[in-house]
Amino acid sequence: MLTLAIITIIFLPGAFIATIFSTDMFDFSDHQQQLRIFFAVSVPLTVVILVLWLAWITTTKTPELGLVDEEKGPVLKAGEGKEKKQE
Repeated sequence: MLTLAIITIIFLPGAFIATIFSTDMFDFSDHQQQLRIFFAVSVPLTVVILVLWLAWITTTKTPELGLVDEEKGPVLKAGEGKEKKQE
């Protein structure tokens, strides 16, 4: 799931901006101008979304249990399950 999320975060903002630029709202006289504006908008947007996602991932950590998996719940750190079984 993490790999799919990262790939989506990298490619989706550029695809969204390309879709907006392909409409008839924008009329670029030069393809170089269109390419420069595309990268000037999509790269910062991708970076902002990636940083927000990383901030969200780090805030969903629980220090006692490690990372929280949205599908399975809290994930135990290595060795914690054995200690709890012995008690």
